[in-house]
Amino acid sequence: MFLVVSPGCEICSSVLEDIRPVLDPRYQVTIVVAYSSVERATQYLGGFGLLDLEWVLDGDGSRIESLGIRETPFAVLTSADGTARSAAVVNSARQVESLFEGLDRAA
Repeated sequence: MFLVVSPGCEICSSVLEDIRPVLDPRYQVTIVVAYSSVERATQYLGGFGLLDLEWVLDGDGSRIESLGIRETPFAVLTSADGTARSAAVVNSARQVESLFEGLDRAA
């Protein structure tokens, strides 16, 4: 799963506050921090205790925009081969969890 967030997004912060308990250890999660500098992204994720998770920076947002992602927070659930299985704007950690549950039902 790729979870796209931005430090200037209040809903993103709300999702990140509650994300750890819903993360499924069977699936890799990469947080994409968009519209940020490395320093700000590190401080942002560190504030939620999430620096131990894999994360990447999309400083100017061009990568996510090239994929048609225009809003944050946004989640893309992928299969092991990288194929997108589902994608959605997520307004809560519970909505992130429901994407994992949907993948389990499809398996």
